[in-house]
Amino acid sequence: MSASKPLRHILAVYSLAQISHRDHFRGVLDFCCRKPDWCLHLGEPGRPFPPLPGNVGYDGYVISLPADDASMRALALEDKPVVLVNIDGRTLPRRTRNFSTVWFDNADLGRRGADYLLRLGSFAAYAFVGDADGQFYNRERERAFCARIAESGRTASVARDGFGLDGFLLGLPKPAAVMCASGTTALRVEQHAARLRIPIPAALALLSSDEFSSRSEGAGISCFRQNAAAMGFAAAMELDAIISKGGGHDYREILITAGGISERRSTRRDCTAARRLRTALETIDGRIAQIASLDDLSRLTGIPRRTLSADFKSLSPDSPKAAIDRARFAKAQSLLLHGLPFREAARAAGYRSANALSKAFRRQLGQCYRSAAKPAD
Repeated sequence: MSASKPLRHILAVYSLAQISHRDHFRGVLDFCCRKPDWCLHLGEPGRPFPPLPGNVGYDGYVISLPADDASMRALALEDKPVVLVNIDGRTLPRRTRNFSTVWFDNADLGRRGADYLLRLGSFAAYAFVGDADGQFYNRERERAFCARIAESGRTASVARDGFGLDGFLLGLPKPAAVMCASGTTALRVEQHAARLRIPIPAALALLSSDEFSSRSEGAGISCFRQNAAAMGFAAAMELDAIISKGGGHDYREILITAGGISERRSTRRDCTAARRLRTALETIDGRIAQIASLDDLSRLTGIPRRTLSADFKSLSPDSPKAAIDRARFAKAQSLLLHGLPFREAARAAGYRSANALSKAFRRQLGQCYRSAAKPAD
């Protein structure tokens, strides 16, 4: 009768309060169930490693969120088998053996995101919005996205943090296609677009690199399906390989490819209603001087009045009147900035009189034109 294998004590450092980390941990558990010689222990992120009875040491570590700094520094100096999951190993003390990292293939995400948006149709602009923390996944996704857009003969604009996002989104030619570095960033872009009255998907197609952690948030945003359980399983399997080699395992990186894209409202630009609304918005911007009402917009676009009203209600945060008023005021502001006299700017933008434009300044900015145009001291 063969002797049983010695028991291996494995420490997994995870936050089970986070849905994505619970998914990672489920993969670790799945692999552990196939290893009768493994005894799995759970450690809390930001805390010291929990001691084992009898001063017994751990035989290996799977870490998805770091423990306290002292524990991580000590681990970097030891030769115990370690696998980091979705942590930027480049910023931690690097060991050359008995150490591996597992994370999503971020460059692949960036390339596939660009390919998806390019296939949707012709956009006037492409953009990538990153996270303020500048993590490695952010940088790698951005570089790959921009490179693939450049290969298509176009240029991608980049916003690398949350500052100035309103100006960035307003400055993008419409319709624009935007990929976000994370689900958190995609939610922020969606909120800014709603406040700025930029309709999704008619003027802004929005793709997130990550899935969302609940059904309520990001319900309308297209996103990659990321198999976090596969990441946890791969990490545990890699740890088993390191342990099996008995100390002769060289450092390596393991990349997990995300699944397909869950296509939701934010990128469904091929729907008939979105195309009609885009036509209406382009007509408003290009021929605002000829549009005084929804009837005029219907006549110029050939789209029935009731259909236009329904499209605005279902896809745009603006009513048709609000969209027309905003476009007319923006046109007048542009003409004034280019030096056109006030009365001529009012007429060219389609206002009935200079007095109507004066009232628009008070309504939109809360002050008259002279006050708005006066240089700050």
